[in-house]
Order: sequence, then structure tokens, then C-alpha cells
Amino acid sequence: MGRTAPAQEAANLAFVERWVELHNTDPLRMVEECYARDAVIEVPGVERFGVERLRALEESGPPRRTRVLRTIASGEVVVVEGSTATLSDGEPGPEVRWCVVLTIRDGVIVSDHAYLNTHQPTPG
Repeated sequence: MGRTAPAQEAANLAFVERWVELHNTDPLRMVEECYARDAVIEVPGVERFGVERLRALEESGPPRRTRVLRTIASGEVVVVEGSTATLSDGEPGPEVRWCVVLTIRDGVIVSDHAYLNTHQPTPG
């Protein structure tokens, strides 16, 4: 018998904490440990891809710092609102706000739909 909804949601919220921790400390390990081999990652209106492309993006990307602002769990779905800043000499640059809808099944992400705020305010 599967987990009850509250137990599943608690486990998924703990999983998201680990996902963010690895994103900040070891992005390639995050891909390996947190995503199903056949996971689908989608940035609606931009791109849809699999784990190999995610691995390549993480491998070639600059160091970043991600922080979670809010999480909401319902069954196997977790919605995460957060922000990510590229690091330069250890210091964060401007933050990009985002929201992601994760479907977590059997302890790994099977679906990742990310909505990004790519609009950056003009300084001044």
C-alpha cells in the first residue's frame, strides 16, 4: 500500500529541500540523484527536453545560488516558487524569479515544468 497523502507530501517537501541543496552545491549530482532517467523537463513556450540536455545545461552553466520562497505539496506534485542568481566571485548577481511544478514519483522527479521570469528590471 502506498503512502498516505500527508506522508507523501512531507516526503516530497523534504525531497525538494535536498534538490535545492544539490542544485546549490553539486548540480550534476542533483541531475543524477533527483531526476528519473526518462524525466521530461519543460519551459513552456521555450523548450522541452530530457535529462541528458539538463545534464549538459548544468555542466556548462555558471555557478548559481537558488533559494526557495514557498512550496506547496499536493500528492505527488510540488509547486516551488524561488529565485536563482548567478554567482560571480562568490557574490550573487541579479535574481531570476521562477516557479516550477514538479511531479515526484518513487523518489525522483518525472516531470519538471519551469516558468521563468526572464524580465529583468532596468537599474535606476
